[in-house]
This record gives sequence, C-alpha cells and structure tokens, in this order.
Amino acid sequence: MTGTNSFAGILIAPQILKIAARSDARGSLGILEWSDVPFTPRRLYFLHEIPAGAVRGGHSHRKSEELLIALSGAVTVTTIQDSSKKRFRLDNASDGLYIPVGVWHQLEDFSGNAVVLAVASEPYDPDDYFS
Repeated sequence: MTGTNSFAGILIAPQILKIAARSDARGSLGILEWSDVPFTPRRLYFLHEIPAGAVRGGHSHRKSEELLIALSGAVTVTTIQDSSKKRFRLDNASDGLYIPVGVWHQLEDFSGNAVVLAVASEPYDPDDYFS
C-alpha cells in the first residue's frame, strides 16, 4: 500500500485497499507498513484450516476497525452498513478489505486452502462484538 492510499480523512465505508507488492522470478513479496493502515494496529489473528461450508463473523464491532487479507485462497465477505449490503471476493493477497467500526460483516465461501489475516485496531474484548 505504500504510496497508493491516502488516509488523511476518515474512511467510513467498507472498501478494498491495495497492498504494495514486489514480484520477480523468486515470487512475490507483499508489503504492509503500519503507516499504510487507516488505524493503529493492536492485534493480528488469522483464520486457517476452515471446514467446507463454514461461516465466520456475523457481527459488528463497537470500537474495532479491521483489515482482512486473503493471504492464500479466497473468501467472500458480506458487509452491511445502514441499508447498504455489499459482497467482496478476496482472492488476491494484494487486496485488503477495510471494515470500519459498526459495520456488520460475515465471511463465507472459503476455498479449501484459504488463510485470512485480520489486522485489528483493538485487543480482543468480548464486549466489542454485537450482532
């Protein structure tokens, strides 16, 4: 994302953010500088070995913002903000889905080899979640 996004304003809607990558004959290197994330990261976690048909998420956060990246494989993320419903297919490690505070989101339709990285603005707090 270095140099490709400007976060001078507050992002208020779910959207795809481009993640910088360098590629050569040896493969690709994805680069995520903390200064390129529209919030201060305080937690990383990842989803992997997801069974066929599994659905994750299905909630909103009171305080936490998130950036979701499919490091391997693919996943479909549905978001609902106010009355606007959107679906995003994450299938490229160069795309991250920004999810603002209060936006309901659900992850489904995982490919068999999916690994999804989540970067969050807050440490885990069970009181931060609501359906």
